[in-house]
Amino acid sequence: MSRMISFLLERISVKFDAHKLKLFIDIGFIIIEKILIKFQKLHPLYFDFYDEMTENEINLADSAGVKLKTTPIALDAFVFIVNVENPVNSLTVKEIQNIYTGNITYWNEVGGTNTEINPYQRNPNSGSQELMLSLVMKDLTMMDFPEMILFGMMGPINRITHDKNGLGYTVYFFEQFMAPNDSLKLLAVNGIIPEYNTLKKRIYIYTTDVYVVIREDLDWLSIAYQLYRWLLTDDGQSVVEESGYIPYY
Repeated sequence: MSRMISFLLERISVKFDAHKLKLFIDIGFIIIEKILIKFQKLHPLYFDFYDEMTENEINLADSAGVKLKTTPIALDAFVFIVNVENPVNSLTVKEIQNIYTGNITYWNEVGGTNTEINPYQRNPNSGSQELMLSLVMKDLTMMDFPEMILFGMMGPINRITHDKNGLGYTVYFFEQFMAPNDSLKLLAVNGIIPEYNTLKKRIYIYTTDVYVVIREDLDWLSIAYQLYRWLLTDDGQSVVEESGYIPYY
């Protein structure tokens, strides 16, 4: 359970009584990096870790006849990680693209040691891979390197902890607050390190929005809708900040 969930449940328990809180949990209102309401006609509770809805998610909602309303509530970032013993501290967008297309293969080509780069990827359809393709690679094709594909959010964290030549990617909130690791460091991109101020001012190139997503037909008197509206208030935004995310408003 994420830090934001913990903070929200603590605050909600004060704002709403226990009975209403149970109703809130029962309807499946879950926050990870965005909030999704349990789709009508779908049996499983549905949530994920993406900063943007993927085509698969949109298609799933459409197939269930559900229209969704998406509203930004926080800021996060897509970040690159290396082992703390790697002397490289910054990469340009072009260098990252060249590494993941196979045009740069050694760290000394980007200011590091004369060792081969291990450019880890995430599995297809994962949130991080969707962000990598849409934000960084764009119309470029990533090299086909199946042995470099890692599964799960902890995949890159665990592997690069023990690989001084590894390069991977994840999201800022997860790396900083859910899986902090002294053996890793964040890389600057185009000379800008991802941290609170550069994300708040959107100076860091891969700053992203975090969304709350609800059904368009959600009852305005429902607990879920009240929580949705509350997240947009000053008090709600302060909880967003307490959780480790950067408030949107």
